[in-house]
Amino acid sequence: MFLILAESKRDKIMSKNSLTLAITTIGALLGAGKITRDQEGKPIEEVGLKIPDYQRPYKWKAENANQLLDDILGAQTDNKEVYRVGTLILHKTTCEEQEVYHIVDGQQRVITFSLLLKAFGCDVKFLQEEIPANSLYVQNILNNYALFCRRVAKYSSEEKNRLLTYIQSNCELIVVITEDITEAFQFFDSQNARGKKLYPHDLLKAYHLREMRSVNADEPEKIVKTWEDMNQRELSSLFKDYLYRIKAWIKGNRADELDEKNIIMFKGLNREDNYPYAQFYKGAFGNRKAVDNFDNIYGDGTALSKGIPLFVFNYLDYRLWKEYLSVKGSKEGAADRQKLFDKFGCSDFGLEIFKQFYFSRTRRSLEHFFPQADINKLPVNLTESQINCFGNYGMIGADANSSGSNYAPKVKLDHYLDTLSGKIKLVAVASLKFMIMLQACKDNIGKRESCAEWNWDDIVTHQKKMKEFLK
Repeated sequence: MFLILAESKRDKIMSKNSLTLAITTIGALLGAGKITRDQEGKPIEEVGLKIPDYQRPYKWKAENANQLLDDILGAQTDNKEVYRVGTLILHKTTCEEQEVYHIVDGQQRVITFSLLLKAFGCDVKFLQEEIPANSLYVQNILNNYALFCRRVAKYSSEEKNRLLTYIQSNCELIVVITEDITEAFQFFDSQNARGKKLYPHDLLKAYHLREMRSVNADEPEKIVKTWEDMNQRELSSLFKDYLYRIKAWIKGNRADELDEKNIIMFKGLNREDNYPYAQFYKGAFGNRKAVDNFDNIYGDGTALSKGIPLFVFNYLDYRLWKEYLSVKGSKEGAADRQKLFDKFGCSDFGLEIFKQFYFSRTRRSLEHFFPQADINKLPVNLTESQINCFGNYGMIGADANSSGSNYAPKVKLDHYLDTLSGKIKLVAVASLKFMIMLQACKDNIGKRESCAEWNWDDIVTHQKKMKEFLK
């Protein structure tokens, strides 16, 4: 069955992406090497079809070839003036200084029609193209060509001529041409999704296959099958929520939502990619082992800490952000969202900071929320070990740290508060952990005397809750 775009959708895609839509007869495409007419009614000459390296094998078997010929015979018997046999999506590009048209979708039909015309004794230039050395390609091509030869041999000369003329002149393909490979795959997905949800990683699959030119010809087929047998929602989350964000974050960039518009930003690795991913992983793995033994290495606040590396705070922010994913569509007051903020140890301060969150190269300063130098004469007394406890640290930018490090928690909170909304300014908060500390302090306003909104009990509670996310 052949799927065609509705007029409104077609116009929208064409205006946005400058696709070329055309119609071609089988005879013009495979016999004369041209496309009959584009949307302006003009022919497109010298259309050299190529099978790109990333294409899957020719999989049509005898039953598929038989069905195609039977459908054509049925259309001829019904006197259909035009018999539309499918869609052909082409990526127009340059190869060795020659203009070529890579087949993105429609390979199975094009090869099968070529074999059918060859069985009638036609000269089909496309069959001279080199095909991948894949056993499926070779066996199916030989079998289907033999099948067509047997069936054509049964017709009289007159029947052969009538049928050949009908195939060449009345069987037509809708053709979509683009010079943008991403666009070609997007259109391919829109044609083949059959109403199912499309994921950005559907395009990544094709990008990865393009980089697998040096592997055994049967290997891509096995990999594609493994890929397609996986839970697609989980696979989408792997790329969208983790791999894409990590790739952006480790280079100090903000990670927006991964979708079909920016999928080109994340195509996976290629031979030219020299970023030291393995080195980064080894360092992260070593620090992760330190996180797993947190109390033994960094203490629990009752003994003087020897220092906590920034990785621990970055990793914690990542784990906090990961928790947000489970409620990112929830409304304020929803039970699951309330449960999440209870785990954080504070009231709901909204989800916008999670949506905007990214790892920054400039976020390299640790601030004591309860200050080391008590310039505000606080009614709370803490020891040096308690002040240097993990639960009292927040990671922020160096400029922010130097400008307010000695102020009381309530004074810092007032500095970050928006006087109109009464909410904490997101732009002033460098990390998720620090935001939670500010909100916990804000929750205690009115419940305690002024400047006692953050004490040792709060630090202990906060530290215990944060350590839960580090496990």
